[in-house]
Amino acid sequence: MKVFVTGATGFVAGTVTLQLLARGDEVRALVRDASRAQTLARAGVDLFTGDLSDGAALHRGMAGVDAVVHGAAMYEVGIPPSRRPAMFAANVTGTERVLEAALDAGVRRVAYISTVAVFGNTQGQVVDESYTRTFKKSTLKDLTFVAWQLPMLERNSAFVRNANGTVNVEESRRGGRDLALYGGQLRTRFEPSSKVALNLSISDLYFFGTQLISPVQVFGSLLQLPVIISLPGGGTVTSQALIPRDLLVGGNGNLGLTIASNNATNRDGRLSSGFNLVDMIARLELRHSNRFPVTLIANFVTNTQTHDVVTAVGTTQIVLPNHENNGLWVEAQVGQTREKGNMQFGYTFMRIEKDAVLTPFNFSDVTQQSDMRGHRFLFAYAADPRVVFTVTGIITERLRGLLGPFVPTPPGSLNRPTKRLQLDTTIRF
Repeated sequence: MKVFVTGATGFVAGTVTLQLLARGDEVRALVRDASRAQTLARAGVDLFTGDLSDGAALHRGMAGVDAVVHGAAMYEVGIPPSRRPAMFAANVTGTERVLEAALDAGVRRVAYISTVAVFGNTQGQVVDESYTRTFKKSTLKDLTFVAWQLPMLERNSAFVRNANGTVNVEESRRGGRDLALYGGQLRTRFEPSSKVALNLSISDLYFFGTQLISPVQVFGSLLQLPVIISLPGGGTVTSQALIPRDLLVGGNGNLGLTIASNNATNRDGRLSSGFNLVDMIARLELRHSNRFPVTLIANFVTNTQTHDVVTAVGTTQIVLPNHENNGLWVEAQVGQTREKGNMQFGYTFMRIEKDAVLTPFNFSDVTQQSDMRGHRFLFAYAADPRVVFTVTGIITERLRGLLGPFVPTPPGSLNRPTKRLQLDTTIRF
């Protein structure tokens, strides 16, 4: 591999340069004074004279390389105001030039070295982006931050035409836009003693593009979904259509639909709310008894982007307030099943409002994904360290009546709890 390195005469990038040479890579380095980099030259590094302000030198050095390691920077602590422009030119503008040159040269990968202070003393451990700091002599044992961008729903490209046959660029872009999940999580672990541990986490989950989802609602053997009809004289009409479920199951239609939705929908069939979920989880572990350890879990989620529901009675439009944005999950476990004769008891309480979670992408083996309240009871027995028998009782009911909070429940309708008994055998190999 051919690698271009900036800052190779420094401490961190210099060590990286030697490691690259040791594994057999061909290394080029940007140096301000070649006479002060003869150690690198004797080691086999190809030197390019210049600095971060020299765009031509950057382009020459990156021609034909596979990767760039950018470690050059101005490093000073407590600089006077007069030195700040020079630091900005080196650390900000210089980095921009490196990235632009790499882009122009078609470099596949760029590694940017900021500062070792982000890791601190790793006790000789070689670390990467997945490194998590531990605090061996502190009550605080772990502190981790994770951020992500994940594809949520990939949509085929679409061409939407105007009435005169030309392509509507804006609607076409909207029709083929993919959905994505952006988020971050901060989690930590405290251990006040060897028998007590507390795990805490807070996450933010932003679902981008939920207004483009075509939610499906199930009515017996029929599926209801929104449709947009283009009129011959121009304009569109938004409505909803019912199609047999067999049409999709039999493979006669490929409409790219999501699974059935339980979220609130407007009169046009689109989701009423956006979804930005703030999710908080606490887990307390008490290990005072080896046979009957206690675990307590609490999970609270709130959706900060719920919107009012737009519906209609005849031709009259009605706006209904939407406060269905919270969810709660509380669980207690006593015991464990690691050894023969061990037993475990568990209880879970669930209360999830209609728009607390994005239901087309939230599966549940307990009941419907939202607008529900439930109780789960569990008993497990270890007949052998490898064989565990479990009995689970589940009681659920709709939280806001038979048809939810935004549709009147027909007179005489019942909202009876659903009861289920589940028997499981787990065999560990």
